Amino acid sequence: MAIMQYNNGVVEHLKPSDNVFEDKEILKLFGEYEELRTKRLVEVPNAWCIWGENKDKKEDPEEFNNLGAKVVGEKIYSPLLILHDSELNPELHLTDKIIIKPYEDFKNEILGFLDGIAQEILDNFATQSNLNKDMFIPNVEAIGPTKDKRLLMKLDLEKQIDDFFRFDIFTPFATQSFNYLHKYLNSNLRLSNNAFIIFADKKTVLIIPDDQVENFLRKIIDNYEKREKYRACDHILRMLRKWKKYVEGNRKPLYDEFMNYVEDK
Repeated sequence: MAIMQYNNGVVEHLKPSDNVFEDKEILKLFGEYEELRTKRLVEVPNAWCIWGENKDKKEDPEEFNNLGAKVVGEKIYSPLLILHDSELNPELHLTDKIIIKPYEDFKNEILGFLDGIAQEILDNFATQSNLNKDMFIPNVEAIGPTKDKRLLMKLDLEKQIDDFFRFDIFTPFATQSFNYLHKYLNSNLRLSNNAFIIFADKKTVLIIPDDQVENFLRKIIDNYEKREKYRACDHILRMLRKWKKYVEGNRKPLYDEFMNYVEDK
């Protein structure tokens, strides 16, 4: 079982189709990339690092794999695959003759190694931004990867420190959430079994628990009232009515007729 680390930080465990990974199977994992790069991981014995590269294409900064780049010491714009020597076909002549640790010990060491680097990245971000990460960055829980390999996270209001909802701190977060909801709430409610998403980009999806949606929107309304943005407050109330209708209908897609009716009201 190999470890695939995506550029949003998600770590997934992959099983080979047979006992070991064949070269064709590895190539298929990176089918959208023109070349494969490899490197031995010095910090953890018996580890191969593999990533994809497009030589002549301009790299998208949003695809930059910050964690993977820290691992191999090079810029990476693809997922990073980490394989144990025991997972490779010995006929490829890539493995060391001596396996220092069994796979389970290797896996735990790799995951600990990745966690350490991720924490270092967070610490550096907080320092460079002049922020106290424990006070100003919301406490979110990573749920796991979505089908399109984005990181699904949950923001629990009850797990936030009181200062997070202070006007000057909460205002940028409220604005970002409102802007996302204003643009995407209707399209999200045209889907089945959708959660209440307050932000999403190419790497992450952030949701609010169902039983906290109304409380969260009320906090945004309170914030906008203090800024005297009353039209936005009315719009947020309409969002809340749409969400309640959606949940009451067992998350069946809402039709355009209802969307237009609520907007007109």
